[in-house]
Amino acid sequence: MVQKLQRILRIRRLIEKKRQRELALSEEVLLQQTEKLHALQRRRQEVRRRRNQLGRCTASSLSGYYEYDAALEERIRQQTDEVQRCVQERDEKRQQLLEATRQKRMLEKLLERQLETLRLQESRREQKLLDEVAARNWRYR
Repeated sequence: MVQKLQRILRIRRLIEKKRQRELALSEEVLLQQTEKLHALQRRRQEVRRRRNQLGRCTASSLSGYYEYDAALEERIRQQTDEVQRCVQERDEKRQQLLEATRQKRMLEKLLERQLETLRLQESRREQKLLDEVAARNWRYR
């Protein structure tokens, strides 16, 4: 029974490590996507700042700025959606890691109880053997 539990525990530890790697990867992807979003937002602010500094300009150049601004807004919206998807994926990976850790701890506790039971049984056997040896020695006196 103990050997089976040890094998299962080894598998659970591997699963936990895999979940840790998956979570780290999803956090890295989230960080990259967030950085892309921030870059787009900075770009939008820069375009708007430049547009406001233009002063007098032609309608076509002003129209170009507004079209570019609208395109940036759409890209920002799409990137925001991507960041939200990455957040959800990261949260799912975190939950999977928590579950894997919980299962591993449960098996560790079960294994420890099994080992403690075996130690107790062995201790009782040894004590019984010592008692028998002591009783024999006492009879032979």
